[in-house]
Amino acid sequence: MIDLNHQPKLWERVSALVDQAAKATGDAQPARDYLGPSAMGHPDSCLRQAQYGYMGNPFNFSGQLYRLFDAGHAYEALTIADLRRAGFTVITERRGGGQIGFSLANGKFKGHIDGVIVDGPEEFGPYPFLLEHKALGKYGKKDSWAQVKREGVQKAKPEYHAQTQSYMAYLDLTENPAWFIARHRDTQKLFTEAIPFDPVIAQAMTDRGAQIIQATEADEMLPRIAAAPDFYQCQWCDFKEKCWEGG
Repeated sequence: MIDLNHQPKLWERVSALVDQAAKATGDAQPARDYLGPSAMGHPDSCLRQAQYGYMGNPFNFSGQLYRLFDAGHAYEALTIADLRRAGFTVITERRGGGQIGFSLANGKFKGHIDGVIVDGPEEFGPYPFLLEHKALGKYGKKDSWAQVKREGVQKAKPEYHAQTQSYMAYLDLTENPAWFIARHRDTQKLFTEAIPFDPVIAQAMTDRGAQIIQATEADEMLPRIAAAPDFYQCQWCDFKEKCWEGG
């Protein structure tokens, strides 16, 4: 029986207010006007979805998801501090200031990295190598950190693996394997995996980016990944309604 007299508890009211403020702040941020490796998603995902994002269409992110993004940035800073305390030299900014990254096609395709480990304990060399960081953990019943540790990055999170390959290629950090470090949001455990450079995957990501940019400039929409909107990948797409209503 539905309790029509239910009054929200204190924690519910506070959470709702915080999430509402986080969503308002996140939604107010200007849309990206460029395509990046992180926006292209899974190597086998829908190119049209990435194209909608590149075209500036707003994502329907919840306040909770925006706060997860914020937490990811905070945990990234903590992990870098941990590495430095353990004797690693981690560079996160260019000499003149600003995040390290790349920019191509007149700024239409670019990305920024978490850092470069340029020195440290001899046993972990040779240096330098790319640092890619993610904060993972339980979301519902799924623990993505445990999955990455169990299966490896390429199988568990191929989108992160492909993103790392792009950064290695464009920043000329291909000689030594990149470090992918996942920090568990609950336990603070760190999982580190060395990812060798794969030129085939890096080129595939470049080709995807070029395809998205060229199609958009020609006012062409790329094909959908499915023949009907009930396809499972369409169910969590922010652009499902726009896509299937001829937008």
